[in-house]
Amino acid sequence: MRAPVWFAACERVLTGPARDPHGSRGLTGGTIGPSAGRGSSTARCSVDDGHKEAADERMAESSGGRLSLHYGSPQMAIGITFAVLALLLALAFAVIATQAGSAVGAQRVHDLGYWLRKRWLALLLVIGVLVVGVSLFDLPFATGSDAGRTVVKVTGGQFFWSLSPNRVPAGSHVRFEVSSVDVNHGFGLYDPHGHLIGSVQAMPGYHNELDLNLAEAGVYQIRCLELCGLNHSTMESTLTVTRR
Repeated sequence: MRAPVWFAACERVLTGPARDPHGSRGLTGGTIGPSAGRGSSTARCSVDDGHKEAADERMAESSGGRLSLHYGSPQMAIGITFAVLALLLALAFAVIATQAGSAVGAQRVHDLGYWLRKRWLALLLVIGVLVVGVSLFDLPFATGSDAGRTVVKVTGGQFFWSLSPNRVPAGSHVRFEVSSVDVNHGFGLYDPHGHLIGSVQAMPGYHNELDLNLAEAGVYQIRCLELCGLNHSTMESTLTVTRR
């Protein structure tokens, strides 16, 4: 069962660091509650015809063919790197296994072991420096103030996403302020081609920030990337990037 798209019309007001983790299950008459602890959380949900039409429009845009969500080039490069390292380790163990039955002098074992260890360490250092160095130039995490950025407030809950606003113009420098009303969730944003372009944790009592430049117009899919309950797989929504 797909999560209701009209949840995007809910306006959530979060105050304080704590909240009853079961509060989102008491949806009655447009209020999600109760609140407990040192803080409180309320929600005002208005499902009018305008929101329903917008939701139906977004559903129609994506219903022509379900996107095949997949990893992008950076994730593929990291995966290939670790696959190569695993293959090298397997080959090393295979060589050791084939030579285990032969008599080898202790000095030769010592010399060969140190020869391999030095080169293995050098390889790991080179790969580590390259991976960390390259990734530092493309970190999506927020830096500086939100001046000049379009702030999108994101609230996650079992099992929905609420975005305000849920439409931004193409070319916007967007700062996502992400939080949760119950348990930890993983906010993952996919571009119109199904590439994962950014993710950050949604945590109750915290506001995590994610900065992205959304240059391409289209419908961006939002998925939960952290197991959060029985209907985790249905926890999805969309962000529409319009042409200027």
